[in-house]
Amino acid sequence: MIAYLAERGLRCSPARLERWRHAGLLPANRRRGGGRGSISTLEPETVEMAAALARHARQGRDLRLAVVDWFAEAGVPQPGRLMVPEPPPAAVHAALVWMSATCPIRRLIGQAREARSELDVDAFYRVAGNAFDNEPIAPIAFDVADMRAALLARRDLDEDSPSRSSGRQAVVQLIAAAGLGVAEIGADAFIEALATLFPVLPLEDLQSVLGDFDRSAQMDMLLKQLAGFGVPPVTQAVGIRELRQARTVLYQLSGVAAFYRGYALLMPDTAGLAALRARVDELGAGHLLMMVTGWSLTRRTRDFAAGLDVCMQPWAVRLSDELMKQMMDGPPLLGGPDGAHTAEKFMNDWLAAIKSLAPAEQ
Repeated sequence: MIAYLAERGLRCSPARLERWRHAGLLPANRRRGGGRGSISTLEPETVEMAAALARHARQGRDLRLAVVDWFAEAGVPQPGRLMVPEPPPAAVHAALVWMSATCPIRRLIGQAREARSELDVDAFYRVAGNAFDNEPIAPIAFDVADMRAALLARRDLDEDSPSRSSGRQAVVQLIAAAGLGVAEIGADAFIEALATLFPVLPLEDLQSVLGDFDRSAQMDMLLKQLAGFGVPPVTQAVGIRELRQARTVLYQLSGVAAFYRGYALLMPDTAGLAALRARVDELGAGHLLMMVTGWSLTRRTRDFAAGLDVCMQPWAVRLSDELMKQMMDGPPLLGGPDGAHTAEKFMNDWLAAIKSLAPAEQ
């Protein structure tokens, strides 16, 4: 096993392999033959499982995080290699439940919900105010057409971005709204926090839609559902089949989001891509799509787990079904009878568009 892993540039010690076996993550070698002449054989699938763990496990890192990363990788086609086998279902479930329970935002919402006095509320704000010092707080959603126009016009893209401090404050406000209720922070502060983190939602529109308390309360409930921070965690009550379905939904939505974001970054347009983007806009799902699939940009384990939580919601499954139907029934994203949009030409045109923005040499 160690030699096979070394061929892939992966280092692993016998002690580590034994720990993985003891944790139920690797099967024991099969024995063939009978009696004293039996021999131990190493199955190819076991090598792939050990390779997945070796890619994601490292000294000092909780092994449950590696299991979630392995689960994220499993089932994805690997050109020239065997597909990564699925990790043991019990290990996946335990790791995701643990991640949900230890999620900083979930803990803060829980602390806010348990507040019974002004001192408790003050303690919540004190802890929440220090919780995101090392977190990159920036909006994930944006208007793709505006960003494309800004790039082509060489206009500064950071003019309207919130500052780091205002972003952290907005996150704390939304957590307080989810845990203590919108009435605690006030509808105006709630709306401003949404507008700060998700600038694709115009402040004026939010104020007109959420201007009364009843509607703000409805948005409060929707926000908690979208963020997947219900109590208990969604992952606690589902089986491996539902988790794998959520992973598929997350992959599908992430793929569409990549095409959707790509238009902002000067990706060449085709009839199929334009039709897909139009369908996303028709459903009013552009900013939601980018928020749900933020994991595809950060590649952080916790963001993947949060995405799974969201993608178990019925609306996420329906959205994925609608967009997959558009891709199946609509014009092809690339190619076509005239070969005008082969993958090679598409990438060459995209690179040429990006290079055209470089300052001219003097």
